[in-house]
Parts: sequence; structure tokens; C-alpha cells
Amino acid sequence: MRGKLFLGLALMALLASACSSTPASTSEVTEMAPDVQVLQPSPGVDIDRSTAVGQVIDQQGMAGWYPHEGGLMEYRVAIRFGQEPSTMPEGWSFGRVSAVATDSNGQVFVFHRGDMADPIVVFDAEGTYVRSFGRDFDFGNEHGLRIDRHDNVWVTD
Repeated sequence: MRGKLFLGLALMALLASACSSTPASTSEVTEMAPDVQVLQPSPGVDIDRSTAVGQVIDQQGMAGWYPHEGGLMEYRVAIRFGQEPSTMPEGWSFGRVSAVATDSNGQVFVFHRGDMADPIVVFDAEGTYVRSFGRDFDFGNEHGLRIDRHDNVWVTD
């Protein structure tokens, strides 16, 4: 369950920071998606609105895209956007989150634009910081991150 909570947090961070996030009223949320709280892709599949089959709205009124692979699962979000997981290294914080993806082992990769942490931060399914990388890649406008079925990490800048 903790893995679902953490993935829910990471996806809420992505949805809250994405340009396509759209607020909705509580009545719209209840009417459109009473049981949906957060989108969760299959391992190794990022949420990509260019291939999405539809849009969902969570109970906080944020809109997201239903992926072409994977499915919807119900999550309860324990940590809100703007609160870094307590397992992050001291002094680190996310900038604008541009992508969140999972690998086949359930690790959560967060790609962000910020100076207070490496651009790619990896957590296990329980939300524990595992590692980070990317500071030496000289990113200028971190944009997208995908993980293929072989767990190769692909990024766009």
C-alpha cells in the first residue's frame, strides 16, 4: 500500500505541475469519476497525452490523461505536491516536475527542473530515496522521461 501512496504522490506532483492540469469542481469530479483518485501507468510506461485514450479527473479536481497502456487504480494521496518525501537528501527539493515514470521493478523516476537536486531522482516503490543522476548532463529545459521495457531510461531536453 505504501508503494501506491508514493506513486500517487509522484503522479500528483506531475499532474499539479503540468501545463495541461485543469481544475474542476467537486460535482464534476463526483459525476465524471467517483472512484478515480490518481492515474497509475503500468511499469515502464509513462503517461503520454499524445497517445492517451481519454482524460480523467481526480478527487482534488486535477485532470490527467488515461494512458494507452496500463490502467486506473485507486490511490489515497498521503503527501501533497510541494512536500518533498522525507527520504530525500537533506536540503534537496524538487523544481518543476516535468515527468514521472516507473521501471519494471516499481522504482519511481522523477525528472524535474530545479537546482536543489539532481535532475533525475529515483525512489523505490515505498518512497525511499534510492539514487539520483543527471547533474553532469547539462540539461537546459528538462522535458520528458520514458523507461522502456528493458529499463533503459530515455530523456528529452
